[in-house]
Amino acid sequence: MAVRHKLSWVDEVMDEWKAEFKSSSQVAELPRLIFITHSFGAHLAQHMLLGRPDILQQTQHIIHLMPFIRFDPPPLQKMMLSTLAHSYEYTIPIICNCVRALTATLPPKLMDLYLNRVVGLVCDKGRKIALDVCTHPDMVKNHLVLGFEEIRELPELPNVSNF
Repeated sequence: MAVRHKLSWVDEVMDEWKAEFKSSSQVAELPRLIFITHSFGAHLAQHMLLGRPDILQQTQHIIHLMPFIRFDPPPLQKMMLSTLAHSYEYTIPIICNCVRALTATLPPKLMDLYLNRVVGLVCDKGRKIALDVCTHPDMVKNHLVLGFEEIRELPELPNVSNF
């Protein structure tokens, strides 16, 4: 469904582009496309281009920034994350409330120490970003919604077939 939505958007953009050239005296040459993706967008763009050779032919570059291509953690972690992702109606509010309670009560230095020593996030800038995200409940919710959707929607093995 999401791939069809993106294809529809690309088709709309291309139709608008073609209409502009029809109204001018210039000869319409199809534009070269560049796709810049992140996370789940890498999967969407890849799937979209596999299903539409016409768009692929116009594509000059594909730049994936931190793509989420496969979901293949160790079995126990996979089972836990899949369970959380498939019960998202319950797990997202619970996790958000827990994060809200923890960030309201724990001093930032303690959270920073935890992220560094326990989670293993040794990059100072990365920890600052993580702390900023954790202290904004809407950001936590957005990350969970998108992450759980990726876990539910992406195939375990790369799909190279046309749809």
